[in-house]
Amino acid sequence: MQGERRGPSSCFVALILLLPGMGLCGGCQRSGELPVREGRVVAKGNVTLDKAPVDRGQISFVGTDLSDPDDRDQWHEASISSGKFEVEIPPGHYLVRIQKYKYDGKKTPEPLLPARYNDQTTLKAEISESGPNRISFQLESK
Repeated sequence: MQGERRGPSSCFVALILLLPGMGLCGGCQRSGELPVREGRVVAKGNVTLDKAPVDRGQISFVGTDLSDPDDRDQWHEASISSGKFEVEIPPGHYLVRIQKYKYDGKKTPEPLLPARYNDQTTLKAEISESGPNRISFQLESK
């Protein structure tokens, strides 16, 4: 019968079924990951303070072989958010500084972590070329 409407064509049905799966294969690189620069690896980890994730802060990796460890241009730094960090870093041995500050309108923010975790750090990390480089720091306020 002419003018009678039929159901969706088989091509249309196939397209509807295939589209969701096509989004899963786009590029085969995991979502959100960027290529790592030559000579570096990715280190990921967690930072807790008194068993609770550090909400915001900064982590710095300072090479133990630096001629001037105070030269911040040679540090490898990352933000801590919800207790997690990720940093692209050359393999090696590092002293680790973790900072968290309280900003209350003063010129100098108030450090919230003991000096043993930042200026007088006792924290260390070894980053290997073969990985996995998953590091956890369990800090205590006392």
